[in-house]
Amino acid sequence: MSKKDVYVVLGGGAALGYAHIGVLEVLEQRFSIKGIIGTSMGSIIGGLYAYGYTPKDLLRIAQEINFAEFVKINIFGYKNGLIVTKKLLEFLDSLTHKSNIEELPLEFASIAFDIKGNNIDKIPKTMIIDKGSLSKAMLSSSNLPFINNPFHYDGYSFVDGGIGHPLPIEFIGFFKKDYPIIAVNVLPDLLNDPDLFKQSNVNSQKVKTDEFFVFNALQSSVYNQAYLAMNSLQNVKPDVYISAYNSNLKPWDFYEVESFYKSGKKDTELALSKLYDSKDDIIEDIREKSKNLFKRIRDFMEKNRKFL
Repeated sequence: MSKKDVYVVLGGGAALGYAHIGVLEVLEQRFSIKGIIGTSMGSIIGGLYAYGYTPKDLLRIAQEINFAEFVKINIFGYKNGLIVTKKLLEFLDSLTHKSNIEELPLEFASIAFDIKGNNIDKIPKTMIIDKGSLSKAMLSSSNLPFINNPFHYDGYSFVDGGIGHPLPIEFIGFFKKDYPIIAVNVLPDLLNDPDLFKQSNVNSQKVKTDEFFVFNALQSSVYNQAYLAMNSLQNVKPDVYISAYNSNLKPWDFYEVESFYKSGKKDTELALSKLYDSKDDIIEDIREKSKNLFKRIRDFMEKNRKFL
C-alpha cells in the first residue's frame, strides 16, 4: 500500500518535545512526510528531521548533548544570556552546516514570537519563519522567555513561539499543498495532572542549583501553553491527532531522552492502530493484501508446475 503524503505539526513543551523523535519514527513507516511546521522543541526536532536526520540520528544527538546547558537562567545579566544563546546557535549551525530552509528536502516552517513588535503597528506578534537560516529559525522558535535574552534576527527580537502557538496548527495552510494534517501535541490534553507541578526528581549530581529556577519558569509556561494548544485544536481540526504527553515525565527532564522516545513511539502506534478512518482505507488495505496473496500463489504454482 502506497504511503499517503502528509504535513506534520509538532508542538512545543521543552523536554516533553523529545517525544517527537519516537513519533516521527512511527509516522514515517506509514506516511510520506512532505512538510513540517513546529514550535519550540517541535521546531528543533522538525527542523533537523527536515534537514535529513533520521529519528535514530535525532535520538543519538539528543542523548549525546546536555540540552539543559542551553536553558540556564540568565543570573549573570545580559552578557550571560548572550553566551548561552550563542552556544545553542553554534551547536545548531554545526548540525545543519548553516543551511537555509529553502535548501531542505522537505517544506519547513518555524513559529516564533517577536516580542519587540518589528512591524507597522509595533505590536508583538507570532511570526512564521519559512526561509533563511535553518539554525536561526529553530533558535528563534525555542528561545525560552525569562530565561535567555531575546534572539535578535533580521530586525526582530524572537522568543519561544509557544507564547502564542504551542501547537501551531493554525498556520498549516501556509504550506503549498492540501495534504492531510497530522498534529502532535506533547502537552497535557487537559491540565488536570496535579503532579505536573511537583518538584522533579532530578539527579542532583547532574543539575546545578541555578537550573532549578529554569524548572519554575517552565512550570508557569507549560501551564499556559497546555490551554493554548487545546484552543488551537478547537479552531482547526487535524486529520490525525496524536497526544504524546506522558504524565510520568516532566518538561524539565532533559536527561530522560530514551523514556520520551519510547513514550512517543508507543502513543503514536496506539493512535494509528485506531486509525482506519475511512472505508476506502480498509478496502485499499484488503486489496493490497489480496494482491500479495495471489502473487505468492502464482509464484508457488510456477515453481511447482511439474508436480501439479
